[in-house]
Amino acid sequence: MKKKSKIALTIAAVAALVSVLVNDSKDKKNTINE
Repeated sequence: MKKKSKIALTIAAVAALVSVLVNDSKDKKNTINE
């Protein structure tokens, strides 16, 4: 059970990182378009 929760936490952290990176790239594209 502990291993599973660690994996879930890791996946959540990675997902958060990815969403931040995606939002960041979107912002950069928006500023370029302007």
